[in-house]
Order: sequence, then C-alpha cells, then structure tokens
Amino acid sequence: MIEDLSVYLQDDGVNGTLAGQPVRVLLSNPHRTASMGGPGASTSEPTAWLPTANVPVGWLGAALVLPAGTFKVRDHQPDGTGGSLLVLEK
Repeated sequence: MIEDLSVYLQDDGVNGTLAGQPVRVLLSNPHRTASMGGPGASTSEPTAWLPTANVPVGWLGAALVLPAGTFKVRDHQPDGTGGSLLVLEK
C-alpha cells in the first residue's frame, strides 16, 4: 500500500534540489561507531528520506543540494511503502 507521505514532510522537511529537480526531504545525520577489533571510531552518515517517486533513475552520485550543504547520493533504499532513504556523502 502506497501512503500519502506529504504529511511527514510538511513540518520537518527541508527544500532542496536532487539532480536539479526540486524536492523536500527529511535530513538526518546519525552517528555510527565502526569497530575493527579495538576501540570504535565515531563517524556520521547523513541520510535523506523522501517519496520514492522523487528519486531520479540515475540516483547514484546525483547531487542533493540543501541548506545544510551539497551531498552526493551513494545508496538508495526504498522502504516498500512509497518512501526512500538516500545515504549521502558530503
């Protein structure tokens, strides 16, 4: 079932462009700890959530320009309900 996702973006979303097209996304920058057998190293992995219909066919490496900066899309994870999580790099 495809949901109307616009309600999630109304209050908390930010405007930007993805591959030159206007989009509204939910931006997140969760911290991750990578452990390689010893103490972990902390890093962040910015992500953006948006309706899957707004993700371009050529998403890999596409520029996402937001007030927080310009990012490149390195992974696209559709959730099966009409939304997608884009994993970004700065």
